[in-house]
Amino acid sequence: MGIRKMLLLLICSLAISCGALRAADEGQPQFKPFLHPLFNSHMVFPREVAAPVWGWTNPGGKVTVSMNDRSAEALAAADGKWMLKLGPFTVGGPYQMTVSTSGKTVKLDDILIGDVWLCSGQSNMTMGINSVNDAKQEVANANHPGLRYLDIPPWRPEADHCDWKVCTPAFSLEAASWKDKETGELLHAGFSALAYFFGRGLQKDLNIPIGLVQTSCPGSAIEMWSSAEALNPIVKRINAPFDEWFKKNDPDAAAFSSANFDDSTWQTISYPVKDWSNAPKFKGILWIRRDFEIPPAFAGKELALNFGWLGGMASVWVNGEFLGHLSPEGAARIPVTALKNGKNTIAMRYLNIWQNKFGIVADKAENIAVSIYNRKNSFSLAGDWKYKAAREFEKFDGAVPSLPRVRCSDAAMGGGGMFRGFIKPLSPFAFKGVLWYQGEANSGEGATTYFDLHSALVKDWRHRFPSTELPFIIVQIANCSGGNPDGWQIPYLREAQARVAAEVPDVAMANAADIGEEKDQHPKNKQEIGRRTVLAALEKVYGKKIDSSGPVFKKLTKEGAKLRVEFDHVGTGLLAKDGKLNGFFIADAKGNFVQADAVIEGNAVVLSSPAIANPEHVRYGWRNWGGCDLYNREMLPAFQFRTDSFPMK
Repeated sequence: MGIRKMLLLLICSLAISCGALRAADEGQPQFKPFLHPLFNSHMVFPREVAAPVWGWTNPGGKVTVSMNDRSAEALAAADGKWMLKLGPFTVGGPYQMTVSTSGKTVKLDDILIGDVWLCSGQSNMTMGINSVNDAKQEVANANHPGLRYLDIPPWRPEADHCDWKVCTPAFSLEAASWKDKETGELLHAGFSALAYFFGRGLQKDLNIPIGLVQTSCPGSAIEMWSSAEALNPIVKRINAPFDEWFKKNDPDAAAFSSANFDDSTWQTISYPVKDWSNAPKFKGILWIRRDFEIPPAFAGKELALNFGWLGGMASVWVNGEFLGHLSPEGAARIPVTALKNGKNTIAMRYLNIWQNKFGIVADKAENIAVSIYNRKNSFSLAGDWKYKAAREFEKFDGAVPSLPRVRCSDAAMGGGGMFRGFIKPLSPFAFKGVLWYQGEANSGEGATTYFDLHSALVKDWRHRFPSTELPFIIVQIANCSGGNPDGWQIPYLREAQARVAAEVPDVAMANAADIGEEKDQHPKNKQEIGRRTVLAALEKVYGKKIDSSGPVFKKLTKEGAKLRVEFDHVGTGLLAKDGKLNGFFIADAKGNFVQADAVIEGNAVVLSSPAIANPEHVRYGWRNWGGCDLYNREMLPAFQFRTDSFPMK
């Protein structure tokens, strides 16, 4: 992994931790602004809905908001929060908004009325305009007064001190610019390129103001953008086989996890381990425990328990309360309800089936700690721990089930850090819809749970932002070998994304499978991805009579030793972009796939191979890299598909 990617992952990791911890009061900003940062000069205010406006003032205080001859009032609740609804307004502006309460008046200038889109995901959404093809020209031309940005980078949870900006070359390049502090290298330069091309395209076609609220984080899995309410049912189902296995193989769990258990006869190990060559070796189920007291400054606050890097699977309890299965990064949320004054007890069950290292692999004392909000406010748990080897690997009763998606379990403890720090604080703003580009972090085995996770996220966000139907425009991730042609298993993740678009209402998908880069998961041709997302939005959200889709598998017919594949969304006809179709594979009933000879016949492709006399199954584009060469004449690529159901290899 290159230095750039390592740094981006570190930034994301810090943002996830801070986001999870700072939003301790159910997603409301710690700094309690009079107006939420979403409401600022130069903003785009949602059109054609009674849109929520909110902020904080003295409890019981009356707040009046006025704009364009309309006004509304609200009284602040006991916690100081006030909220009202203003509008609806038709497209127009610029207007001035006045917000006043006893002794305080704020005036916001240059407000336009239009549509506001929430743009989120991981690094392909973050990727700045100065990193794309023809960047110099694109930046110079980024001058659109009716296009407005609110950029929320990963280090600003709750949109703290973020402002709306008018689209100009200077701001487009300045926003979200990250530099390596040592080398000065520009890592992600400028406002999100995809969000910009999407907004620019919508504004050009619709001729209305467009607002873009961008918040994304490189390397973030979809779990980190989901709430606990959305994740818990999925986690319970995923973990069920694992939990049943533990009932047979760890019968003393209830005792060992109890705060009242007497562990005085257990052996002692000191963490962090200074010399692994002399440390105990054990493969199986290991328990570790220790007591700690909460310093007065930490009392009554939500905490985070950090174990450093874990070499295996871990489950954690505090005072006998199960907190969940931990991710390899070893971070767990400790709710206030699990803590008590005086002595508290941590118990961790560690399952190691890969190597003989003994428990926590943390190499620094500060990586084993309890913190508030961030690691600067922490106290160490380094030192002596009690341990007991509970069951050796050779004595396991039954094979260990496939390990659950531990990041999903971890996030379910209190909701993903990105959700809690960056999405929930924006609720219930009246977004027109969501532009979502994420998935690489869930490829591989993560694809098996992605449909459930993404479907739950869509449903949950619609609950959080109820002013509109909140349609989603999602980008199907690009082809890329990633230096590991087989390990990523990108096709299975794309398949899960396609299911979301097909089965969840008001979700449309833009295909990016054909414009990836072999060794870089960040395609620079964000202009074309932007064009396709705009087409999807114009058709699915704005009701334009266009076909935004490339060819989609419709029907498979067997014709002797040949297979005929028919497609929908062929437009004015099918074509092989490079003159020959190389992306089709056929197989016999046992799943022995070979590349097929493929010929276009009308709205169908006919497949055959001398190596397969009796073909049964078809796969198209089923690769991490390459094999996406079927298009319609509108130059929209065919979506990958398969007709088999063989398990992931």
